[in-house]
Amino acid sequence: MSLLACTTFAYADPVKLAPGPFELPDRIGPMRFDGQPHRYDDPRLGASYQYFGGGLSLTVYVYDLGAENIPDGGDTRITCEAFEGAKGDVMHAGYQNVVLKSQQLARLDPAAESPVAREAVFEYTRSNRPTVSYLWVTGASKEFVKLRFSIDGQYRDELAEARRTVLNAVGDALKPHLGPVDPEAGKKKTSVNINSSNNPADMATAFEYLMSLTADGIEHQENLPLCGGELVPDFGHESTAFRSLAHDAKPTKFTRRLAEIDSAGFLDEFVWSYRHRPDWGDQPPEALELEKFDAWRKKKLRNFSTPDFGNITYDVPRPLPLEPAAATSP
Repeated sequence: MSLLACTTFAYADPVKLAPGPFELPDRIGPMRFDGQPHRYDDPRLGASYQYFGGGLSLTVYVYDLGAENIPDGGDTRITCEAFEGAKGDVMHAGYQNVVLKSQQLARLDPAAESPVAREAVFEYTRSNRPTVSYLWVTGASKEFVKLRFSIDGQYRDELAEARRTVLNAVGDALKPHLGPVDPEAGKKKTSVNINSSNNPADMATAFEYLMSLTADGIEHQENLPLCGGELVPDFGHESTAFRSLAHDAKPTKFTRRLAEIDSAGFLDEFVWSYRHRPDWGDQPPEALELEKFDAWRKKKLRNFSTPDFGNITYDVPRPLPLEPAAATSP
């Protein structure tokens, strides 16, 4: 018999999810609330609520991490950051053979585009049993709402129904406490921040450089900052941008010098040495001839420096796909 065939929501004794204003039924599918909310000593961590039954387990966390005015929904920078932290917690929880299988924005109402939660699906081994585990994080009523829902691998055929049952219950609990939907929310907003202290020629070069990064972000969204913020190009994209400045940008003292560096065969070495970002790490690509470049630049690049061009920032997370309407697959 199906895990969910003879069970529905029970509202006789709703579970109040303090510190938020939400209520869940005390029974969701075959799972029952264990009756003992856990309140953490640190008030920023809020409280958690556990449900068990039928080879399924659900833990609901309500907390704010000390943040104020947490916006509703799952597609915001602050919720993305909380989600990424929660993913790390799963990866380092001590389970065996942990694999992140997929990510998306999950609909809490299967027919509506909001509210949504960020969703990650994991598979791992726990107590020698294969397990499928969902992580959801969203914002509501100035709180984070995080859920960990796990199901024994033997019930894999019922994943879709079990998942949707939980999401529907959570959606029903949150929707009365959500503010009006902002039609502009979630739209990608890009800021081009040019360093105004540069001279006019370098400001023009900065604009061309930053526009090249913006175009790359449009074409390759996987390179955008994960949870918004500053776009930090990797070494390859930075080299490409500087090679474009050397040969395609409006000629200036700086771009002419870049062309000279490239003609000498050292533009990649220049980028690694003069534009190095912490995200690139300390190990240079094998093809770079840094010792030769170091000797060359001591003669050719005395008192030479790269202007601070500024940066590109995004105020929304990197896009995640939205679950298809009325989807039933996990």
